[in-house]
Amino acid sequence: MIYFDHAAATRPEEDVLQYCLEAMRSCYANQESLHRLSYDARMALADAAARLCSALLDNPEEYSVIWCGSATGAFRFLAAFLRDKRVVSSTLEHPALPANFRALTAFTALPCSRSGEIVLPEEVPAADAVIFHHVQSEIGVIQDLPRLFSAFPGALKMTDAVQSAAKLPLPPGADVCIISGIKFGSPGGAAIIFRKKAPQLSRFPAFASAFRSKDHAASRVSVPMAMTLAFAAEYRVRRMEENFRKVSALAAHLDKRFAEIGVFPTLPEATPVSPYIRNFILKDIQSAVIVRALSAAGICTASGSACAAESGEPSSALLALGLSRKSAYSGFRISLDHTNSENDVDFLVSELKNALKNY
Repeated sequence: MIYFDHAAATRPEEDVLQYCLEAMRSCYANQESLHRLSYDARMALADAAARLCSALLDNPEEYSVIWCGSATGAFRFLAAFLRDKRVVSSTLEHPALPANFRALTAFTALPCSRSGEIVLPEEVPAADAVIFHHVQSEIGVIQDLPRLFSAFPGALKMTDAVQSAAKLPLPPGADVCIISGIKFGSPGGAAIIFRKKAPQLSRFPAFASAFRSKDHAASRVSVPMAMTLAFAAEYRVRRMEENFRKVSALAAHLDKRFAEIGVFPTLPEATPVSPYIRNFILKDIQSAVIVRALSAAGICTASGSACAAESGEPSSALLALGLSRKSAYSGFRISLDHTNSENDVDFLVSELKNALKNY
């Protein structure tokens, strides 16, 4: 299979898989037990947290980590911690974010422009915390987080960095970053990276511990998976600039080849986007049908967020841009990685042309 669905999950490279296997062999004990191997597991978790912060942040000593099973689990942690607080976000977030925060907090979603820029009203709503994506998971738009954060002085500043961690430098100014290992080639695991001295987070470590072990509202962390997540982040960050250059060139080739068959990007040309995610509108066509046709030809693509793939609903991200419901069914996402090639893109174009002709 030719794989163009890296925004949903990225295939682990061989070095990462080998590291994971060794971690599973050497650090298999439950970290909550009382014996020596459990102590070793707790020390391994602490080491992995320090390594993860060092890989992703310029000032790692200022941050700590709460391990989670998934980004959705991380949203649940944070929403429970901020229960009944005023939280401001946007209409363009991954569906898992508002689903968790609306249930537990006083949640406000700001609109976005047709280019995907989150719009600040003349009078911004009061907020105890704000949470915005860095890179949007379907359309790839990069938000100007310093601009958004500066509009909410005194609020806890959080970002969904799931689509940018280990691919782009993380933005400055965030008190909390949420990352997911499967998006950059770890077999699993996720993390909440938080600023230790943020005054709003002084109770967060104790809350997270009770949320997991006393309230039993979150599962126990897999130590080998946390270790592997840190290793995968280090592995990708060492190659981040090289990977970015290759993927940027590949995205330009993709845009050019798609234009030749009359398929154009969803966002306006000048929009700041991550080269890792390209979104197109297949006019008057339900893109899920094309995704299935391409899969039969050996090509993996997406019609939107993987979490909503079977919902039967149009893309919430495209609706947030102001597109009609009909157009929101036509979004077609290609998410790239450095392991893709121009030959992969050329084969995709050939098969997409056939699929559109036979629709």
